[in-house]
Parts: sequence; structure tokens; C-alpha cells
Amino acid sequence: MGRTTIVVAHRLSTIRNADLILTMKTHSDIVEMGTHSQLILKKGHYFQLAQAQQQDPNSDTHDEEIFCDNQSVQEAGEPEWVYILFGTFASMLAGATAPVVGIIFSSLYHQYANTDLANQVRQTRNLAVIMICLHIAGGIFTWATTWAFAISGERLTRRMRLAAFAAVLRQEVGWFDMEENSVSVLTTQLSVDAAALKVRIYHESI
Repeated sequence: MGRTTIVVAHRLSTIRNADLILTMKTHSDIVEMGTHSQLILKKGHYFQLAQAQQQDPNSDTHDEEIFCDNQSVQEAGEPEWVYILFGTFASMLAGATAPVVGIIFSSLYHQYANTDLANQVRQTRNLAVIMICLHIAGGIFTWATTWAFAISGERLTRRMRLAAFAAVLRQEVGWFDMEENSVSVLTTQLSVDAAALKVRIYHESI
């Protein structure tokens, strides 16, 4: 549209696609000019700068390996402790229904030794009703467990994704030019990494 944009860059990856690149030394002296490919082929001052940025281990483009201990991972889920506590308690009640039903079921066999037919029928009916109620309660407790952990897990995932997205937005322009920070990689990380953290937290909590 007839517009000229001047970019002053120290990170060469930000001007890789520029139409014209001017390489300057001190006192505003222009030593080279051309496109990225042309300046690389010349193997002059621009080429040396490009090589230095690629090979410098202390460059801020160097990836840093980040270690996160188990305590930090567990602390990530602390805001949802109410849901986690409720889900844990509900899961304990859901698990307790199975042995209680087994005990009541064994009591049914004792009714075969009951010589009083009317009492046998009454006791059998009462035990059957109790078993049905326990199964219903077990289903409710199981649903409550699933609901509590699902809510806490999704809240954790949402919070981690928002934090990761905010961190991405704070990066410099050159950071997005790196191959490992392409759009597909970043969207995959936002989608998968937070969910993986959720799985790890609740797997270690069991």
C-alpha cells in the first residue's frame, strides 16, 4: 500500500522476512544491505551476527530445562481443596457400600435356619430393602465423587491454560519466530499440558 516500515532489531529472527536489511556498526555506518538470504551468502558482518545468536548458549533464545517437584505440582490444585475433600469423602462412602452389602447378603443365608416363617419373610424383606437403599446410596456417592473431581479438575485446567496463555502473550516477537514456538505447537501445549497436569495431580492424590 506504499508504506515503508523501519524496524530496529537486535534479534535477527525478527527481520528474517524483511525486504531490505541494513547492517550497521557504530557511528551509524552501514556496512551491508540486502535480504536475509543475500547477506547470509555474503558471509560478512550479518552472517557473523546470525551465527553468534544461533551458537551462543547464553542467548535468551536458549531453552531452559525446568524442574518442578511434586510439592509444587500438588500446590497447583490447592484452590480446589473443597471439591477434592468432598470427592474423597464421597468416594469413601461409595466404597463402603460394597462390604456392607456383602455383610447384609450373608445375613440372608441365616434366614434359612429361621423356623418362624412369618419372621423369616419379614426379616428377608427388611434386608432386601436395606440392600436396595445401599445400592441407591452407592450410586449417589459415586456420582458425587465423579462430579466433585470433574469440577475441580476442569477448574484447574482452566486456570493453568489461562496462566500459560498469559505467559505466551508476554513473550517478545522473536520468540514466536522459533520453530518450537509455532502456532500448532503452542495450541497443542495449551490443550494437552494443562490436562496432563490435572491427571498427574489426581493420580498422585489417590
